[in-house]
Amino acid sequence: MTAVCDPPIDVLNRCLASVREQDTSDWEHVIVDDASTDPEVRTMLQRAATDEHVRLVLRRSRGGIVAASSDALAAASGDIVALLDHDDELAPHALSSMAAAFEDEQCDVAYSDHDLIRPDGRRADPFFKPDFSPERLRHQNYITHFLAARRSVVNSVGGFRSDFEGAQDHDLLLRMTEVARRVTHVPDVLYHWRQVAGSVALDPAAKQYAYDNGRRAVAEHCSRVGITARVKLGNHLGTFVVRRESSASVAVLVAALMNTGFVWGRERHHLARLAASLSDFTQQIDNELVVAVQAGDAALAQRILDEAHCAGRVVEVADADSYWSVALNAASSDVVVPVTERMMLDSGSNLRSLAAHLDADDVAMAGCLQLNSDRTVRHGGFVSDRLGTHPILAGWAASHPGPGHVMAVAREVGAVDVIGGALPVDAFREICQHSKGPDAASLTAAGVAFGIERQARGNRVVWTPEAAWYRFELRQQRLDMTAKIDPYSNPNLEPGRGDWLEVAGQAGAAPSGIDASGRRIWS
Repeated sequence: MTAVCDPPIDVLNRCLASVREQDTSDWEHVIVDDASTDPEVRTMLQRAATDEHVRLVLRRSRGGIVAASSDALAAASGDIVALLDHDDELAPHALSSMAAAFEDEQCDVAYSDHDLIRPDGRRADPFFKPDFSPERLRHQNYITHFLAARRSVVNSVGGFRSDFEGAQDHDLLLRMTEVARRVTHVPDVLYHWRQVAGSVALDPAAKQYAYDNGRRAVAEHCSRVGITARVKLGNHLGTFVVRRESSASVAVLVAALMNTGFVWGRERHHLARLAASLSDFTQQIDNELVVAVQAGDAALAQRILDEAHCAGRVVEVADADSYWSVALNAASSDVVVPVTERMMLDSGSNLRSLAAHLDADDVAMAGCLQLNSDRTVRHGGFVSDRLGTHPILAGWAASHPGPGHVMAVAREVGAVDVIGGALPVDAFREICQHSKGPDAASLTAAGVAFGIERQARGNRVVWTPEAAWYRFELRQQRLDMTAKIDPYSNPNLEPGRGDWLEVAGQAGAAPSGIDASGRRIWS
């Protein structure tokens, strides 16, 4: 289904040709002209309509993208409908690949990867997407193109809604995924999104009203599915922040060896730095802090907390293997956040928002951003493959949103670090049984294994940027745990890495080209 409104003629011609050139003949192209003023547009469409596969609808007055898309839906006769913008192109195997996805009778919605067609005609910036990620879809319409769905499902949820102009696809996606039996990801670049003047692909700020309508679409979705939250625009165009509200009590558990060290040019007790960062957290109702120390260190630890105006309870351990269990037994909260003394909560972090993800029955644990002392990323969660479990975007600048804004939105991930993360008390108790002493690496490994196992059972593991910890210790290394498939990675990405490097040549996008001056430019 294509809504047309005065696109450049050459661009429209390529769009129409990309449908004619499909490797299957089992399709119809429903085109709705939304009262284009350029007579060449109508001439080209009428010529295209001589093909028996093309159904042309000519609107007498301009109604906008929602009205035109609704007309296209009403005119469509296929069991599966798909959206193609008037300035974009399909890969030759796009329709046959989507049709194959719907051979699964449970599949109601399907989407693919996409790339961009730059103004110079080169293909670039492939977006390799995860399998269906409901949390990410609440925070960002990461699906965009190529989108297809059973026509019966589109109609059952009410089709396109006029109140969400510019965000109508995101609104429709949210409603469809609420009822879909299965949402299928086709990990192949089937759609080429063209950067033209006035398009979001070229200028994300071109349609500010679309983001405002997108925020309302997400808010309404949250209300429908029982998520109590405030939704606001994110720091990057096209992203949203879903700030959940939760009544769960949260305990930060600290394994403190009472060591000192130099950080940012100053030597002090590591616990003092951590306590100062947690002072505001401990002043809030339903929050608690429990610090586990060796016998004889309790008085010093309590003095450090008092000097930092940090309300907390100090407990002593009898042996090195019991730090976490002693702290856990002393806590009375529903959710725990285990940390070591060599950490500091970044300003602006919200641990209650982190913990609120656990209100969803199917979320096993939640993790957050972790930083090195130089404010580079320690990890943004983990990606698992046959070569191990790898920190996501390790070494990148913390200010960078990452490929596809992956670091700017809450999302499902293959695994998170239990250190600094949030999880139910019983889950942490189980993890502690597989970890030795206060060693952070041992607990991280046990937590990653726990998360991978829970995902295999159908649970979700969620990562959020709403909280961030500094870690003043050795940088995160690869872990030995492996997974045959990480649903939140992509088979087009190079294995053994967490930096979204694509397999060479997999996207079909040229790695470089020559500009008008003869200079080589890179994708």
